[in-house]
Amino acid sequence: MAESRPRNPYPEVIIRNDLKSYLRWFIESFITIVCWAVYVYILLPLVTLLLWLLGFQTMQRFILGDQGYSELIKILKNGGMITLIIVLLLIGWTYYNLLFVRIKGERRNSCSTITPNEDVALLLKLEVSQLEDLKNRPVLHVKLEKDEQYIISPE
Repeated sequence: MAESRPRNPYPEVIIRNDLKSYLRWFIESFITIVCWAVYVYILLPLVTLLLWLLGFQTMQRFILGDQGYSELIKILKNGGMITLIIVLLLIGWTYYNLLFVRIKGERRNSCSTITPNEDVALLLKLEVSQLEDLKNRPVLHVKLEKDEQYIISPE
């Protein structure tokens, strides 16, 4: 086996629409349209608010009258409180995790043995020094025989 090497981080993307079936094309188009519709539906209140701030009048003023502004203020107040609570919860959770990592120590990229070498050597019926020697080899061929016998041959 050859040594590992870095791969191209930007592989060439080949787009062959002629190879897609009609059903797959239809499903992908349908999912795309649904996602765009949800996206526009989410942004529609922001567009309405922007148009209202720019001075465009809507029928809402004539339908709701003066009560509409008090309801808008009530909605903004409740929405602001909910947003503040969510942000505070996320910040609290982040600081809790940071504190937990500081107490327990950094666990990423730490090499810890799950099973001691003595147990692995006992399982493979080897000496610990032989196991250490095998661990330093680049390639090992392990063959499982009947009666749970391992035949290990380094390359």
